[in-house]
Amino acid sequence: MINGREVWALGEVVGCRTDDNQMWIDISDVPYPGQWRYSNNMTVRYQPWASSARKILTKGGTCVFANPRQNFYWDVELCTEEKKFVCSKDTGTCPQGWAQFKNECFQLVSISSLKDSWFGAKTYCENQNTKLLTILSSDEEGFVQSMMVSQQVQRAWLGFSDSAAKPDILSWIDGSLVSAGNYTHWDLNYPKLTKNRTDCGIFQAGRIASAWSNGYCFTSLPFICKATITTDVVQKTTPRPDVHCDPGWVLFNGQCYYFGASQNSSGYSWDDAQRFCYAANGDLTTISNANEQAFINSKCKKYYNYWSHAN
Repeated sequence: MINGREVWALGEVVGCRTDDNQMWIDISDVPYPGQWRYSNNMTVRYQPWASSARKILTKGGTCVFANPRQNFYWDVELCTEEKKFVCSKDTGTCPQGWAQFKNECFQLVSISSLKDSWFGAKTYCENQNTKLLTILSSDEEGFVQSMMVSQQVQRAWLGFSDSAAKPDILSWIDGSLVSAGNYTHWDLNYPKLTKNRTDCGIFQAGRIASAWSNGYCFTSLPFICKATITTDVVQKTTPRPDVHCDPGWVLFNGQCYYFGASQNSSGYSWDDAQRFCYAANGDLTTISNANEQAFINSKCKKYYNYWSHAN
């Protein structure tokens, strides 16, 4: 499921903001006409409605979809209309308080008492069997950006420096060179290294865009620890089971998601979408927090609009 941190990830998505990219989610007023509920009858608490939405169109027949023209905030439609959809089902999870992207877990440490130098942040992460943040793709960067923006964090340490290699040559914490053809996203006029000073990586997150820079390693900043979902972050006791999703499904935050556009180019009614998910041992996805919202938004580059499990 997605939480509030990722809502802003959609700000980067432009090509998906068309009406044919609407997706059902698992919210409707079918179980209780006139009241928004999940299909399991649970009350809907997280409700990121689009400005013109939330109105019951027909009691007992109104369903919710994510609207790409409204940054994938929620909108309403008659359940008999045909749209794309997203299924989800449970699998492994990250530790409590961590956010998941694909098969990795992220912990944003931002409270004032724990802000630290780059070296202190690196040690903090390593002491809990994790590593300081590395960013290996634009999708991962969008996820981290959303997580930071949702917690009003603008700058955090990024896991590279010029201290572990030759002076003025930036390398990641695993020793690989930042400039060695891997993914980078430098801000204008960066990297900007200062002679006779240790420089470390900084990730800058805004609501619309993000970028990399560098700065003095002994400044106190928030930071992000990163680990694979199979890492035992707390103590080395029982390893986490290997987590995977079925072919065609996408892993996020302990759940598998299926983006249903498939062979039916015109989409599915809300009921048909729900039946499809049930047949796959899943459910129409419930979007219960901003992280989940952001994850689904970020998938828009590959998939379409969808029904959710609210009616």
